[in-house]
This record gives sequence, C-alpha cells and structure tokens, in this order.
Amino acid sequence: MKRKLKRLLSFLICMIVAIFSSVSSFADNHYWEFKNTDLSEEIAIEQFENLMKEIYNSSEESNYFSISSDFNNKNYDKIEYLLYPDDYAGACYNADGTGKLDIYIVNGKFSNYTGFVDKSKINFHNAKYSLNDMLETQTILYLNYNELYIMECSIIQKDNKIEVKVLDNHLQDFYSKLKKLPIDPDMLTVSTYKTNDIEIKDNNTITTKYNDINSTNSLHKAYAGKITGCTTAGSCTVGFNAYDYVNHRYGIVTAGHLVYNKLPYLTVYGGQQSYILTVVADTTMNYYDGGVCDAVFVPFSNEAAWASTTQYKNALDSTDYGNINSYTYPATQLEGTTTYKYGITSGGNVGSLVSVYCFILHSDTGICLHDMIKTSNYNSESDSGGPIGIRTGSSSPYSFSIMGITSCKDDENYTYGTKITNLFSGIYVNIY
Repeated sequence: MKRKLKRLLSFLICMIVAIFSSVSSFADNHYWEFKNTDLSEEIAIEQFENLMKEIYNSSEESNYFSISSDFNNKNYDKIEYLLYPDDYAGACYNADGTGKLDIYIVNGKFSNYTGFVDKSKINFHNAKYSLNDMLETQTILYLNYNELYIMECSIIQKDNKIEVKVLDNHLQDFYSKLKKLPIDPDMLTVSTYKTNDIEIKDNNTITTKYNDINSTNSLHKAYAGKITGCTTAGSCTVGFNAYDYVNHRYGIVTAGHLVYNKLPYLTVYGGQQSYILTVVADTTMNYYDGGVCDAVFVPFSNEAAWASTTQYKNALDSTDYGNINSYTYPATQLEGTTTYKYGITSGGNVGSLVSVYCFILHSDTGICLHDMIKTSNYNSESDSGGPIGIRTGSSSPYSFSIMGITSCKDDENYTYGTKITNLFSGIYVNIY
C-alpha cells in the first residue's frame, strides 16, 4: 500500500512539474504567471503592518522615521531602520502553505505578540536566532566579503538562517577565515557560486552625457517599465519618473550600473524617433550610510516637452498598466509576498519576496551591493532599472506600490533590487 502511494505521489509530482514547465518559456523553477493577490495574502500583509507599527510604537530607542508610505513625506534622507525586539526573529507569508502570516520568536515567548494581532490568522514558530542577531552577523560578513570570497548573502527569515554563496574554488578559504570571526557557523547555510573571479573595484562617480527619451507625441511621457536606455555595454528600463529636489529638475530614474565606468554616452530612446540631446548627470553607484545605491537620475533635457507620469506599462502586454501610487518601507516588506517586476525584455512577471536583507557582488562593476531585496522574479538582460513592487486590483489600471528597482541577477536567476528608500537616500529624488 505504501509503495502504491509513493508511486502515485511520484506520478502527481511529475505531472505538476510538466504542467509548470509548459506554462513558461523561461522554465525557471521560481517563476510563475501573473495572478491577483488573494485575500489571505492581503490579510497577512495587514497583520504584519500591525505588528511593525506596534514594534515601532513600543520601542523607545527606535529611530525609524515613519511607517507611512505617503508621497507627501519628503524627508527621505532621514529614513532609517526599525530596531527590532531582542526576541523577534522575523516573519513570512505562507511559509507552511496555510496562507497565514508566520511569525518567528526566540524561546517561544508568543504571548508578547498576541495582544495586537489576530491569533486566528497567525502561525507562531519558535526560533533560535533573533533578527537583530542575524543582521549583526550579516554586517560582519559584508565587512569581510572580499576576504571570505562571498558572492551573495541573504537573510531567510522563514528558515532562521543566513544563506551565503561563496566562489566555488574558495570554499575552504571561506571556512578557514570564518573561524577567526565572531560568527556562529550554525546560523549559516553555505553553498558555492559558480563563476570566475571578479575584480573588486573601488567606488567612484563619473559624469555622463545623455541622449534623451522621445516619442512621436507632442508631449512626451517616459513610462516606467517601458522606455529604455542603451549604450555599447547594454540597455536598461525606466524605474519611475522623478523630481530632483536638490537641483530642481524633472526626469527618470534607472539603473546606475549601466553607465558606471562605461563609455560616456548614453542613448535613451522610445517611440519611433530619436533626438540627440546633451544632458549632464551623475551616476550614483555610491556608498551612503552602510548601503550602495545602484541608480541614476536622468533629467529631461527640455522639461517643456515632457509630462511627468506615475504610470507604468508592460513592455510586452498593452493590457497591463497602472499607476505607481505608493512605496514600501523595508520594515513593512514581508518575506514571501507576491512581487511584480517590469522590464523591457521580459515584460512583466510574477515572483515572491525571498529576502528583505541581502547583499550581492555585482559582476558588472565589481561593487558589493549592500542592503538589497531579493525576489524570485525572472530577470533578463536590459530589465535593469525597472520597477519591482506589489500590484493590487482586478484589472488595469492596477495600483502599484514600488519596493525598488531591478539591479542584477544571481547564478540561479533570482532578481536583486535597490530598495526604494535607499534610492531616496542615495540620489535625493521624489517619485513624481
């Protein structure tokens, strides 16, 4: 009987795999087609926001600026992190398939958290390491990533672990040097990253001339997810329209690595025409307050010819469009929630938020991008710069809450993005 059940289970698994393989031409095991966020996920997000607000309100030492994602809040440079309680180990949506919010607590002191969440909608789990402990350990790893040959590092709250990928020919070096650091090795899940050694480069800033974005319309619009910038080194996707409140200019934001240490000319194009313009701006693969912002602000060369827009459009599907009308703070980004990503090559696709706290060595620039988000969305060439976020609504125009913009992918094609709050702090712009 048991053998028959095993055979039946194996058959069903094979059928499911075959079905999912035929759904997507990408054939990635962490990619699936568009779907609408279900009610259970919305409830989990609501419960998680209540949890974060309670932590914020009860912490006298918290220096978190605000939980609100209202665009009227313009003090983006003051955004900092929430100080978590010592027994809080993280949270995740649908970790065990029950469609609930999963909360992880050290030593099982669940009673500290049951007063401000609906217990019928929560699964509590015991954990060994607090989120503060994991963040501290990740910081140590980040400060030593070069000596440890680390390619990427992600805190996975549902596993209560830190996943570390090391260059495959330096695994023994990693373990040898790890012993000298104040790190509990049991906190880590270590695997190898198969790639050639990458030259580690010092950060700098370059000035770049731009050829601007155009269409045949009398008043141009640069839609997020649609218009692209191109150099001899590659191309990118518009993340959103923005206002540079330091220099009082309007323009767009996209990935900074496109022009980092590249040839000094960037052609940005769209529609059926291309106009040669000379707008000067700076790339911003720059360090700030413990992070790196992979973004660049490209000002409109002739503001009178442009109408700023909060709209995004799917480059491959004209029926998929909407408005970027909010953004998410890191403290309210819930691991496991559904994420939508837009890029000029892959169009739009769906994934989930894998990690809220991670870093990765950017193979194009040799810079270690710190404090990133990691999602399971499919990522293709030229998708860099495109928006990542949460999409709500049953049909177009959808509402889109932006988490960040696409930066790069790893050896398993997971997407890494610059957090929107880090972008605000790094290049001093507002979404417009």
